[in-house]
Amino acid sequence: MELMAVSRKIEDKIALLEQGRESLKDKVTVLVNASANYDKQLAITLLKLENKAIPEWEGQDCSKLAKSNMKKIAEGMCWKYKLDADTADKQYRLTLTRLECIKQELNGFQSINKYSGDI
Repeated sequence: MELMAVSRKIEDKIALLEQGRESLKDKVTVLVNASANYDKQLAITLLKLENKAIPEWEGQDCSKLAKSNMKKIAEGMCWKYKLDADTADKQYRLTLTRLECIKQELNGFQSINKYSGDI
C-alpha cells in the first residue's frame, strides 16, 4: 500500500473517531432521557392501576388486578417507553463498538505506516 494512501487512511480514521466522540454526547443524552421517561411512565401507570384509574387495557378488565400482578402489567402497558429506552441503550453500545473497530483499524494503518517507513 502506498505511503500517501496509508497516511490518508490514518487521517480519515482519526476524523471518524473525533466524529464518534462527539456523537457519544448526544447518544448518552438520548439514553438517559429515554430511561428516565420509562421509569416515570411506569410509576405513573402503577399509580393509576393501584387507584383504579385505568379501568381496562387492550379490551381486558383492569379493575380487579392483584397487587402482585400490577408491576408486570404496568411494564406491558409501558412497552413503547421500554422499547425507546432499550433502543437508545443499544444505539449507545453500538456506537462504542464502532469506535473500537475504528481504533483497531487506525492501529493497523499506523503499523503499516511504521513498517513501510522502515523499508
